[in-house]
Amino acid sequence: MKTLFLTGPVSLSMVTEGLKIREGDVSRVVSPPYLPYDAIVVQNAFGYVSWAALRILLSLRIAVVMLDYQGSVLGHMSPYARRDGDLRARQLRASADPKKRLSIARSIVQRGYRRRGSYVNVGAASTVKELMRLEAEGAERHWVRWKQRLASVWPDHDFDGRDNPRYRARFRAVTRTNAVLNYSYALLDSAARTTIHRVGLLPDIGFLHAPTQPRKEPLVYDFMELGRGWVDDAVLDWFKKPANRDRKAFKRSAEWVVRLTPEKARELVQHVSPRIRTETLWHDARDILRRF
Repeated sequence: MKTLFLTGPVSLSMVTEGLKIREGDVSRVVSPPYLPYDAIVVQNAFGYVSWAALRILLSLRIAVVMLDYQGSVLGHMSPYARRDGDLRARQLRASADPKKRLSIARSIVQRGYRRRGSYVNVGAASTVKELMRLEAEGAERHWVRWKQRLASVWPDHDFDGRDNPRYRARFRAVTRTNAVLNYSYALLDSAARTTIHRVGLLPDIGFLHAPTQPRKEPLVYDFMELGRGWVDDAVLDWFKKPANRDRKAFKRSAEWVVRLTPEKARELVQHVSPRIRTETLWHDARDILRRF
């Protein structure tokens, strides 16, 4: 996955030579038909995108992602969305079938935790609810091990876990580590959404996860399980560099929410994006389709 991160005064427009990208006082032109990006991530930006530029981006299969000030996905524009009524009907039937749903959910958990270098005994679950409990226990074990690995590269780290004791919501990061994880998972979120639209599935119908809150899309979380191991390893590698954990690389709001500076956010996107294997997610999706 190759991502362009934009923030501050920016504009995207079409000129004779190709796509003109302006950031502040700096401009560059990238020429179609091959633009070197899978996605464009925009945060705290002001300026404009011309209709011509937007048309070219979508025609060249480049997703446009908008992040809020904390690094969470605010909106996502997916290119080349496939619309197949028969496929979506099969997805609905598979999700409503307890055996098929459990089989697909097991495959998601097993594959995702294998990529995290961990193991969950998915065969011990006879229902999706039981599988969710086993997955939650597996996540707790994973973060304990991950914290130990983090300590080996950053002895005085600030990571106590993914549960936020103050807000009870992981997206409101109060530590530097969780802020970096949130930004990185936002990139995985974008890749998952793009894959779902690319194969023609409904993001609202999941197999492991179920809709529990408004605006939550279960299948996105299902697909994110398949790539969390890539992100977790990328973040550990990121923290090996002392400058990436320095307090100067972060800002803290009056509500005690931590976020990266625009410069560090750009560097993080460039570091994590190539670790997210979008073609592997595509093959994962095809495997899931064969189970319908």
